[in-house]
Amino acid sequence: MIADQRVLALIPARAGSKRLPGKNIRPLNGKPLIAWSVHAARRSRHIDRIVVSTDDPVIRDIALTAGAEAPFLRPATLSGDEAGTAAVVAHALDQLQDEATWLVLLQPTSPLREAEDIDGCLSLAWHRKATSALSVTPLDRPADLLFRLRRDGGLSGMTGAGLAAIHGQRSQDQSQLFVLNGAVYAVSIPWFRHSARLFDDATLAYEMPPDRSIDIDTSLDFRLAEILMAERHMRPDGASFSSLV
Repeated sequence: MIADQRVLALIPARAGSKRLPGKNIRPLNGKPLIAWSVHAARRSRHIDRIVVSTDDPVIRDIALTAGAEAPFLRPATLSGDEAGTAAVVAHALDQLQDEATWLVLLQPTSPLREAEDIDGCLSLAWHRKATSALSVTPLDRPADLLFRLRRDGGLSGMTGAGLAAIHGQRSQDQSQLFVLNGAVYAVSIPWFRHSARLFDDATLAYEMPPDRSIDIDTSLDFRLAEILMAERHMRPDGASFSSLV
């Protein structure tokens, strides 16, 4: 709970993945990918219940072994590439009929998020009396160095700020952008039921460092996550994290 308000964690994990087949159950440093999200949720100071929404009996069994609940299987209509996350959340809430006030949505493709990130994002929303907060990370390069590729093979944006950046503008003088990293969404359930949205223009941003913000979509992402996870477990402070896995 946070104050006297109950917190529900939902981990959506479907079976299908075109770029990296079977990624949610693929072993990452000795554990299925989804297990890392379950274990981070278990270490949270505020989460009261952890539920996995999946269409796959194999994922359900892994979730149960890791310490989550999986009381239903998601229908096929909510398991394809076209299924929106908000629809998956609404289905889970209808199935669970839980009395929680807050929802924490944790994508299984963010295995490097820690419990402090979950609690920090949720606490930010609660203390600021916001309806939602989500995790972000700084873009790994200045916005002025981003260009579009034209049909003729040239670059659009090679003037103005973009040109100045290429010709030596100091990086600290270039504009900084943030991107959603998909690791944590903290949402007021009453607000979600009214709006059917996970965020809007009033949503607050919880900043996470890049080394905890890997969102696995490709085999390269997975390899990078393996390297970072291995380094984490080699640190003296990694023992407490690995004790649950």
